[in-house]
Amino acid sequence: MGSKRIDSPWRRFCVQLFNNDTRHPLPLWSRGIMLIAILFGPTQGLAATSLMPLWKEATRGGSYLPPSEDALREADSLFVRTLHQHEGQDELQQAWATLGMELVPLDNKEGKLWVIREQSDHKTGRGIYAVRVDTAQALAIQAPHSGADRYTGEIALRLMQEGKAKAGAWRTVSRSKADLAHLDGTYFQAFTRAFAQVFPTGQIIQLHGFEREKRAGRSAGDADIVLSDGTTTPPPHLTQVANCWKHELSIVVKRYPNEAKDLGAMNNAQARLLHSLGHAGFLHVEMSEETRARLQKDPAPRAAWLRCVTGE
Repeated sequence: MGSKRIDSPWRRFCVQLFNNDTRHPLPLWSRGIMLIAILFGPTQGLAATSLMPLWKEATRGGSYLPPSEDALREADSLFVRTLHQHEGQDELQQAWATLGMELVPLDNKEGKLWVIREQSDHKTGRGIYAVRVDTAQALAIQAPHSGADRYTGEIALRLMQEGKAKAGAWRTVSRSKADLAHLDGTYFQAFTRAFAQVFPTGQIIQLHGFEREKRAGRSAGDADIVLSDGTTTPPPHLTQVANCWKHELSIVVKRYPNEAKDLGAMNNAQARLLHSLGHAGFLHVEMSEETRARLQKDPAPRAAWLRCVTGE
């Protein structure tokens, strides 16, 4: 077998790096480490362009500390500014830093994203957020109980990236420390309010999970998905999505309160907020574990799921 030809500049660099000149400023072992860094640095760089490791790291450690009213007002403003994207990245990074948050730019095959996360020494359960910088659907995916509701975090991440959604939001502390779907005065609420302001006709899809065993004998016990909007009079769009999922995914979808009498998001903080703002784009999606596992693993049903939501 022939050896791989090395380009001349690279060959010269290697010769200079590993020559036996005793006057070389670096010892041989140090030069070896330098070469490894050069060879494998690009691989590490590619990993840094993925949202998944940033999301996983954000959920490690930290505890919940309710933000001050001043911090929430500033977060409201910054989420609006970040979603509008009328300013440069540097300006927004500096602004988020004043709140102990950082804006991390990502650029990968799914597009360009800005990730808003807590600084490592300021982890107080405020969540992690992603905003698409390039062309996007007026759609936000939320997973306030990722971890407790198995797979919902991963599904939200993949739906956002594969479906060109504008934004995503995830919890960063456990539900036992802070239930972001039932708390007011949070960054999660500030994000929701900002999205509704910037996209008054957009959609916010919130993912949850339920256990069929705990619903046995009740109206939701045989459902794969229970779909609601946090009211007792769901809009026609909700019925259209439910029917589409039934057809495209061959699953049992029940609407609250017409077909399922529980899991209706009647105490959901984001639902209350959006309805108070006159925003009609909220969908609360409760999924069985079998359905979540399927969506987490297989891109085909995720694509069908998204088509039903967006109508495309």
